[in-house]
Amino acid sequence: MYKNFIVVVFVVFTSLTVHAEPLKILALGNSITQGNNGHNTYRRPLYHKLINAGYNVDFVGSLNVPFSGSYPNPDFDLDHEGHWGWKIDEVLAKLPGWLNGYTPDVAIIHLGTNDAAQNQSVASSLNELSAVIDALRTDNPNIVIFLAKITPLNTNVESNFRISQLNSKIPTLKATKSTDQSPIIIVDQNTGFDPDYQTGDTYDKVHPNPQGEEKMAVKWFKAIDDYYKRGIKGELIRVLTLGNSITQGAKDHSTYRYPLYKKLIGADYLVDFLGSMDQNFDKEIPPDLDFDLDHEGHWGWRIDQILAELPGWLATYTPDAALIHLGTNDAAQKQSTASSVAELKGVIEALRSANPKVVVFLAKLIPFNLTDSEKISKLAELNVEIVNILNSVTTAESPVILVDQNEGFDKAADTYDNVHPGPTGEEKMAEKWFQAFNSYYGREITLFSPNGQEKLNGGSVSSVNWATTGEIDSVVLEYKIDSVWQKIVGPIPNTGQYDWTVPNTPSTSVSLRISAWGNITMDTSNNVFTIQEPSRISLKSGEFFTFSIEGMGSVNFSDMNQYHTIKIMDVNGSLLKTLSVNQQHMIWDRKDKQGKRVSSGVFIAELQGTTSRKVKFSLSD
Repeated sequence: MYKNFIVVVFVVFTSLTVHAEPLKILALGNSITQGNNGHNTYRRPLYHKLINAGYNVDFVGSLNVPFSGSYPNPDFDLDHEGHWGWKIDEVLAKLPGWLNGYTPDVAIIHLGTNDAAQNQSVASSLNELSAVIDALRTDNPNIVIFLAKITPLNTNVESNFRISQLNSKIPTLKATKSTDQSPIIIVDQNTGFDPDYQTGDTYDKVHPNPQGEEKMAVKWFKAIDDYYKRGIKGELIRVLTLGNSITQGAKDHSTYRYPLYKKLIGADYLVDFLGSMDQNFDKEIPPDLDFDLDHEGHWGWRIDQILAELPGWLATYTPDAALIHLGTNDAAQKQSTASSVAELKGVIEALRSANPKVVVFLAKLIPFNLTDSEKISKLAELNVEIVNILNSVTTAESPVILVDQNEGFDKAADTYDNVHPGPTGEEKMAEKWFQAFNSYYGREITLFSPNGQEKLNGGSVSSVNWATTGEIDSVVLEYKIDSVWQKIVGPIPNTGQYDWTVPNTPSTSVSLRISAWGNITMDTSNNVFTIQEPSRISLKSGEFFTFSIEGMGSVNFSDMNQYHTIKIMDVNGSLLKTLSVNQQHMIWDRKDKQGKRVSSGVFIAELQGTTSRKVKFSLSD
């Protein structure tokens, strides 16, 4: 990265499962991306994190070597576009030529370190970054861009000040350049990165050491993985807003659809609103033009009228998610609650005929400020039954999620005519839709252990631990040895912990994966771990042995058929654990009778059976 610094751009695509076609990832940068003799750069841990998470990736670039020497661990895709010491303008000059040789799907950009070190103006650096984005979009109009706030230096105060100035302008650049077709996601590589070369994250005040490489890789990976996992970001979510006049709107009222769209885009969801309509009831374009206008809101329609036309509409589009606010006109026209319920179920069935995996967000209706008590009663009855609909028709494949639009909605203050939402009502409805949408599509799982580099003994019990956010009721656990995923268990309740009996299949390339049942949300161990055969040692009477153990240790006693019990004691004779002999050798998991791991020291094993003997041995960590 630099004659001194770093620029990084990648290219990735969308999905949590392995792609038939690999995601082309361009690492575009300077010395921090290229690396030098003896340093892998962040590209190595990033590559392995992506592969272990199930991504099929292809790093692309015109280079595959460091600035000098060689990479110490070349077990990753070496292609890159890191150029030692280059500024943004130098990268920009060559980028169109490089792009003749490949077309990246996603760009991850870490540029500007050399510019700051060489006293380039922030304005010129921003203009050149903007031009880099333009060049990438010329090659691929759908490219997804991860734009970094760049890492700090420990060289001089002035350079770091200019880095801070440049980083402060990155959100502005995103705001002016990000589009639905080619979104920009900011990745903060600056916060938490310590440039000190003695105790921090660099080996020379500029370039990351292994600890710094790992920190950068974690942030790149999280940004990429979050983009693909949260609501299949990067893959389009087709959203149908289905309703009546509250969904369609009238003159000077954009409805809840406008603030909802803004919230979704602001949270980096890539959405396409669907529908046969793009105008309000007055046949006018709504006052707020900068959102997706398509909808299926029909002024004055009851549920039966919607149901009659829905199959025809669905012949022209297929929604991934449907937001339903239907029944206000039914209540106002005093329709039978039972018929309204049956028709709502028919609407859900029609949606599932078009897409068996459609996610349905079903609203309890907002109140109206009318004086007719029968109408008010009908609406209240229908809202009660909507909850019952949810319980009777939701499935794992096509969940129905309740959105309570009634609670907290002020029928006087939040409407402009006692029925239709005004600005405050539109905002309240949008926020409720968004929270429900984000709770489903924004669900996350974080796997804590085993999470990479552990050594587990085959046949032992290892605790799998994880945490979740959002509504995840059940999970599935799988493991992979080399290349084949195999189920461990599931679906099981989302308790955050599971005792896994490790298979007796030794391998140095094992991964673990946890998935939300009925949803794409998942997490995979950050690195591979090892399953090993338990190390054993033969103990003879009176002999003293020392051996190292990682995790859980084990000992192999000779002549087992003479014995039925083994008592493990400390050197003072206090009992730690009693084991029953039932095979040719006995594995001790190095835990005492309370389940606590025994630390290093000297121990006694008393073998009891037709004869009895004691052997002394020691364990060291």
